[in-house]
Amino acid sequence: MAHRSDEILQRLPLGPVTGTEIGVFSGATSARLLKRDDLRLYMVDTWTQFVIEPGVVIATAEEQRKNYLEAMSATDFASTRREIVELPSLEAARQFRDGTLDFAFIDADHSYAAVKADIAAWRPKVAAGGWLCGHDYNNTEYPFGKEVKRAVDEAVALFGWTLELGGDLTWFVKL
Repeated sequence: MAHRSDEILQRLPLGPVTGTEIGVFSGATSARLLKRDDLRLYMVDTWTQFVIEPGVVIATAEEQRKNYLEAMSATDFASTRREIVELPSLEAARQFRDGTLDFAFIDADHSYAAVKADIAAWRPKVAAGGWLCGHDYNNTEYPFGKEVKRAVDEAVALFGWTLELGGDLTWFVKL
């Protein structure tokens, strides 16, 4: 089965590219993306305690600190081509000029409201011909997989996009 990073990489144009991964966790996807030596990556995550609803902790503050250190270690080989953006997604999006990214990969908070907000925030940041994409589309093994699908499907209908589904539960729209 293809890894989500392979799905992203196969869609990118030749030549230098710039993108962002929103929701880095331990950096496995970032590390795989950065193996492409002409790719510049903004790694967006808060690496703070991750709670999906009261009482359901996905990662504690201590686990997230460990994830941050793993992400730094995993991508250290490309330290000159990665930039750490330790901010909430919507705040991070405001740091980017519109039309400056070749892709934005959304894999952070998977609640319906958060995915909908991430799509709205990051869509303008992607240049014409670039990719707005993400993970866990209709993932039945994850508590919010159906909510990711609902937010993506609504955006696709609203903007008249063509939705491409890839391996590893990925989704893509070319802007």
